[in-house]
Amino acid sequence: MSGTWHNIGEVRSVNPARRELRIRVERGRAQALEGHDWIWVKAGRRDPVRYRAESIRKSGDGLAAVLVAGVPRDEVRTMTGARVVTEVAIAPTKDAYAVDDLVGLILAERGVDLGRVVDAMETPAHEVVEIERPDGSRAMVPLAAELVDAIDFDTGRINMNDAPMVESAAAASG
Repeated sequence: MSGTWHNIGEVRSVNPARRELRIRVERGRAQALEGHDWIWVKAGRRDPVRYRAESIRKSGDGLAAVLVAGVPRDEVRTMTGARVVTEVAIAPTKDAYAVDDLVGLILAERGVDLGRVVDAMETPAHEVVEIERPDGSRAMVPLAAELVDAIDFDTGRINMNDAPMVESAAAASG
């Protein structure tokens, strides 16, 4: 297989003796592994490698995948930090999306378009997006739950009841 790879999560730790990968899953991505017995692991610049899983189960806030006995333990030992990926695009929903899915959406405050999301990041508290306004300037906007009315991927909009903005570094230096 070759093509565009979509992140499911990252291998945060391994247990080589059990051939177990503990995976930190991006929000809304766990369903990409549900019911499957194969996973793709991408380490560094290498192409993703497909591994057969004996089991994939929920474990704490992530997933645990136990690979079949044919996978060398030394190979499992090198997988910490590798990405778990899929070639199948995962359609975002308002409750299950990756932060990168926000890029390209229009951010509006009380029905007034403020700009298009050009970058997004996760913080411990909530997501933060960078928008480009119609005049070309940029600003950072926190997407705290109490500020967001709706994220609608069907219409391509983030509707907020209040959108506090901080000029972004790109705007300040430009």
